Amino acid sequence: ISIYGMAPDRAVGAIDHSEVWLQRFGRDAWAFGDGELAQLNTALARGTCAVVSDDLAQVIEQARALRVASGGDFDPAVGALVALWGFDRAPRDPARPFPEAPAIAALLPLPSMDAVHVSADGTVCGPRGLFIDLGGI
Repeated sequence: ISIYGMAPDRAVGAIDHSEVWLQRFGRDAWAFGDGELAQLNTALARGTCAVVSDDLAQVIEQARALRVASGGDFDPAVGALVALWGFDRAPRDPARPFPEAPAIAALLPLPSMDAVHVSADGTVCGPRGLFIDLGGI
């Protein structure tokens, strides 16, 4: 992070604040850890809604908009396939076999981001089985 046109002591504080925010949001927006998006995905898997932070709600709304803008070619509701292929870990274990066609077919068709609803209070709802992965944003 570089900041220009600000007093050095203020710039250092702004950089520190930004780094803390980026680390927290990186954890909370990762679909496969223990952060906020992973907790939302757990709730959606149970068929329940969950309240998320304003930051995550905004990114989910942006993900919905990107799906619409791409005509459905980009859809972050692919988390189940990402996990099936082993890309939920970094780096992917090269010894892990790729999934067989029947395992892939069992997940299809996936629910899409079109089925996600974010209310004004940050409550996110979607169909059972929806698994959001924001890694492509």
